[in-house]
Amino acid sequence: MVNQCANSKCGKPLHYLREGRIFVFDLPDPNVPVPAPGGRTRRLQHFWLCGQCSETMVMEQTGDM
Repeated sequence: MVNQCANSKCGKPLHYLREGRIFVFDLPDPNVPVPAPGGRTRRLQHFWLCGQCSETMVMEQTGDM
């Protein structure tokens, strides 16, 4: 669950989605060490940048993290 700004230098708590920006990334699921055939090995993870941080920052997924 997203509860604060993803900028580690900010940490503003998330109260409303009126400001800021949500980023969604498809990341490996650390809870699945060996996936079953046809099983899901990835999960969507959400990050939020508050309004002030989103004015100067963006998040992007690089590589297969």
